[in-house]
Amino acid sequence: MILTFGETLLRLTPSQPHQRLAATSQLQMGFAGAESNTAAALAQLGHTVYHVTAFPDNPIGDAALQALRQGGIQTEFVIRSGDRMGTYFIESGASIRPTRIVYDRAHSSFSAITENSFDWDNILKYKNWLHVSGITPALSESCRKETLHAVKKAKQAGAAVSFDLNYRRTLWKDSRQAAQAFGELMEHTDYVFANEGSVNDVFGIGSFRGQDNPSNARAAMAVLQERFPQKGIAFTLRGHASASLNEWSGLSLVKGQFQEAPVYPIEVVERLGGGDQFAAGFIHGILSGWDPLKTLNFATAASALKHTIPGDMGFISEKEVFPIMEGNIQGRIIR
Repeated sequence: MILTFGETLLRLTPSQPHQRLAATSQLQMGFAGAESNTAAALAQLGHTVYHVTAFPDNPIGDAALQALRQGGIQTEFVIRSGDRMGTYFIESGASIRPTRIVYDRAHSSFSAITENSFDWDNILKYKNWLHVSGITPALSESCRKETLHAVKKAKQAGAAVSFDLNYRRTLWKDSRQAAQAFGELMEHTDYVFANEGSVNDVFGIGSFRGQDNPSNARAAMAVLQERFPQKGIAFTLRGHASASLNEWSGLSLVKGQFQEAPVYPIEVVERLGGGDQFAAGFIHGILSGWDPLKTLNFATAASALKHTIPGDMGFISEKEVFPIMEGNIQGRIIR
């Protein structure tokens, strides 16, 4: 059984595809977050997944709770506290115009959690995996402390811990703060998910120049592994022709051996959630007992497929991913 810990946000998007936020009069409502996206992806792959978070005790919190349940996520460890949902607005990019995200998450229910908010001894009973991300420690000092406390308690309980090195510049005053917080967490984790750019931004590792490069990524992973030894590190690799046309691949370092996945050309319908699907696919491969190459290939194919699905949650099954891994990427109709 798997735990994820982090903030689930209210997601507001213009009702017309690619519409500007300044020009819209209608917003579509949804709920998403890096950790709950990963939780939903793992649930769709057949795992029992619990999400640990906080929602306000009001109709918006009720809707968020229902959204988690619709994603197959167990919600018994969601607490109801505070006054508001953290919110983010998405303006989807296209061609030469990038996607833009605007956060409105200060003073949210989750950011106000305290050291007494969660009973980790009870929460961790019979759980064998905890997944966290670099977003949570950026939200408040109490969130940073609680994330570190959670991973320490998970390790003491014998659970594996994975960390998605999500770095959001707008949530940190200084990258050095992120480096300290992430470094503390990675001393107690087993698997790290990242990309070349975020590792360079936070730790100054590598020579990222705006496009992921496999050879540079390998070098960055080797330095990261030496500095923060892990059972496994997996990077996503993205090439940008435009906001609409990307190339997507993956790279892993497990037991001292590098594995590289095929490159998938993708027309991007929704970029958000792709990295979360990658993390879920990789965790699924480990828990399924697959070898490192199959694990990486599955995670990469699943996350490439996620880019074609609107919304943060992909609702992708294992049987949909295997044909992609076998090279069936022409999108022929299934009857």
